[in-house]
Amino acid sequence: MITFEYPNMLILMSILPLIAVIHFISLYAFSKRAQKFANFETLQRLSRKKRVFSRKIPQLLLRLLFTAFIIFAAAGPSLWVETEGNAEDIIFAMDVSGTMLAEDANPNRLELSKNAVKSFINETDGEFNAGLISFTSTAYPEVYPTGNSAEIIKELNDLSARSSSGTSIGQAINYGVALLGEKGEIERKIIILSDGQENILDNDELSNVVERAYENGVNTYIIGVGTHEGGKIPGLEGEFVVNEEILELISENNPGEHVISSNEQEIVTALGEFIYTDTVKREIKLSFWIFLLGFFIGILEWYLSNYIFRSLH
Repeated sequence: MITFEYPNMLILMSILPLIAVIHFISLYAFSKRAQKFANFETLQRLSRKKRVFSRKIPQLLLRLLFTAFIIFAAAGPSLWVETEGNAEDIIFAMDVSGTMLAEDANPNRLELSKNAVKSFINETDGEFNAGLISFTSTAYPEVYPTGNSAEIIKELNDLSARSSSGTSIGQAINYGVALLGEKGEIERKIIILSDGQENILDNDELSNVVERAYENGVNTYIIGVGTHEGGKIPGLEGEFVVNEEILELISENNPGEHVISSNEQEIVTALGEFIYTDTVKREIKLSFWIFLLGFFIGILEWYLSNYIFRSLH
């Protein structure tokens, strides 16, 4: 798959037909002027104008190729290829909103999420760089991507539920992408542990967030912590269920996946399946090579125009 950093630049491809039209108009105008002021030698050359025009076709094609390659390079193309390996940069996004205190997990959704991530990190110490964010209606950086697993576990231990005006998984994804930084040669992933509640962004807005993350080389995975039946929150009435619609929306908009579980070992297993893939996507930036090829085409066109095509007139 090829993606573009500046896709709007491709609009400039529309000037290619204009270049061709200008090229032939200039040839026609030149031949008319030559006929008007021609000497005997010029008239002989004009008698072979079909040959002259045919020699100009390669010149035009080279000019069009040069322009197209430069525009294509300016659009920032990248080729994504699948290779063997594992993602090396991970962001764990922990939902710390009030609904994560529901007790359909032991002891509650938030504590189960923390325990599962800590167990997974202890089992895979030092095998990848990981960062940690927490989120309610906004996202908070807890640990920037690091190979120091002890730092992540320390911050996990300190996490607690926060009161807020809502929950925004979209904000967590946006912040995770920013925390992972520029696209590189390794696949990057955001793994969200949440009950799927999203009451800040609508479904279309959330879909756009997931798509933009994928375009930036980040796959999003989500684990729904809790049960389909839901659970009670101490001091509140009603059952608080996992919103599977949001989980499905996130997983459908990129190659990620989702699971729902209230079991620590199942969540640990899901984390391993999400992170340790058989293949990863790696980015090959093409701009430099395409620009270089366009540059050589431009040099070739200049040489042929000034030394070969001119001598054939």
